Amino acid sequence: MVKNKNIKEIEPEEIEEIEEFDDEEFDFVEEEEEKVEKNKKSSKKEIVLEEEEDEELEPLTVEERVISVEKKLNLVLIITIIAALFSLLTFISNLADGGNSTSTPTESETEATESSYDTSAFTKITAQELEATSKGKSIIVWIGRQGCGFCSQYVPTITEIGKKFDETIYYLDLASIFDFSTQQVGLLDEEAYEIMMGFETDKDNEGIMENFGATPMTLIIKNNKIVGSFTGALDEATITSTLEEEGFKQAK
Repeated sequence: MVKNKNIKEIEPEEIEEIEEFDDEEFDFVEEEEEKVEKNKKSSKKEIVLEEEEDEELEPLTVEERVISVEKKLNLVLIITIIAALFSLLTFISNLADGGNSTSTPTESETEATESSYDTSAFTKITAQELEATSKGKSIIVWIGRQGCGFCSQYVPTITEIGKKFDETIYYLDLASIFDFSTQQVGLLDEEAYEIMMGFETDKDNEGIMENFGATPMTLIIKNNKIVGSFTGALDEATITSTLEEEGFKQAK
């Protein structure tokens, strides 16, 4: 057999190196295939997640919207009922305390104020007379009672207001409508009470008569309609500003 001079014989060491290279190349291919498989699985997971997010972002159906609105309305209704009950309990508490919207005077304070509670500067009026008296004009009526410490504090202030505006200040005695002689307040004049609670009011004074029984209370009435109001023993400057806003002019 004739040997080809151009063919080089491969040494055993070289054969081993070639085999090692083939093994490394095979391992590399396996690693690359594993990476490809992992990428495929990862891509599938991302697609699934995107589909789930798309499902979450789908708009609510009409039925689901209605249910959501009903839940909100029920919550608002519950809050409104609680607020109404709280207001009713506060009103009853005020009546039981003698109508004062703040603290109740002590016995010594009551004795001192009763002796100085002079309403002679005002024109006394009843609930039944308010309609005729307010016909065609605005009148100022303040509501108080003997034994109310805040009413006693208010007397000098509202007296000065009458002089400043040269207006007749009418006084409605709450004790002619309610009986405060016992711990449990009773109703003396049901007709008067119904008149006071049935007053028409303008938009700015809606709900004012829900506080009826808290003293002192001042009302501006025109044509048997409440067009101005405030409660408490306010200072002269505040009352002056309120009356001027309602069209009253100070005397020159």
